[in-house]
Amino acid sequence: MTWEFGDGDPTWVTLTLAPDGAATRLELEHVGAVPEALWEQFGPSATGLGWDLALHGLALHVGTGASVDPAEAAAWMTSPEGLAALQQSADAWQKADVATGTSADDAAARARRTIAAYTGHAEPPQS
Repeated sequence: MTWEFGDGDPTWVTLTLAPDGAATRLELEHVGAVPEALWEQFGPSATGLGWDLALHGLALHVGTGASVDPAEAAAWMTSPEGLAALQQSADAWQKADVATGTSADDAAARARRTIAAYTGHAEPPQS
C-alpha cells in the first residue's frame, strides 16, 4: 500500500504475514523519502513510534476484539504506562538512529522531540 503525509511523495508500506510456530509473524517495511527538515527534527523516531503505537492498538484489538477508543488512546499516551511505552520505543529508535551514523546526542534530541510531539508536551516528562 502507499502512505502519504502532508505534501510529500507517497511512500510504500509492505506487510508480510508468515507462520511462526503456532503464531503468525507480521513484518512491516515502510520505505520512502522523508523531507530533510522532518528527518533532521525527528529522525526515524517519528515514523517508528507511529507504527509502534499502531501495532500496539492492533494487538489490543486482536487480544480483546474491542475497538480502541481514540480518546482513551490519547489519554493512555500521557499516562505513566503510555509514557513508559513511548520511551521504550523512542529508546529503540534512538539506538537505530545511532547505528546509521547519527551522533548519540543528536539521536537523543530527535527521540525527545518525537515524544514531545506525540504527547503534546513542550518537553517530554522526566521519569
